Amino acid sequence: MEGKEDDVSICQRYKNGSRISPAEITAANDDELLELKLLVDTNTDRIGHELDLAKAEANAGGEFADPLWFAKTKGAKRVMGRISQAIQIELGKRRKEKIRLANEDPDRIWMRCLGRAMEEVLSTDQRAKVLARAQEIRDQKS
Repeated sequence: MEGKEDDVSICQRYKNGSRISPAEITAANDDELLELKLLVDTNTDRIGHELDLAKAEANAGGEFADPLWFAKTKGAKRVMGRISQAIQIELGKRRKEKIRLANEDPDRIWMRCLGRAMEEVLSTDQRAKVLARAQEIRDQKS
């Protein structure tokens, strides 16, 4: 059963009433997050409107018709606000990372790729020899 739940999009899981974890927010792609944020914000606005109506009725009648509903609904709105905020934070992190990568020095990118390739292809001894030789060359140029 767990495998089937993994195949369902984060938006569909939200619509089905499933809890959305921070890990799911991090794992979702940008399009899914934007769609989820729209869903959450729309629901938050709708609930806010319902709460405002309930408050107006309570002001007119002196008390809430259903205090338990009011408390649960306020809690749900708070949870949705946290989800929306977590999505916004994740999208902000991704945007900053994209900007950082776009502005990164091409030589630094090349060196990072070269280092990763060395880790994947060379043995520990071979990497040590390459790094030692690189240090020698750098020292000679100084």
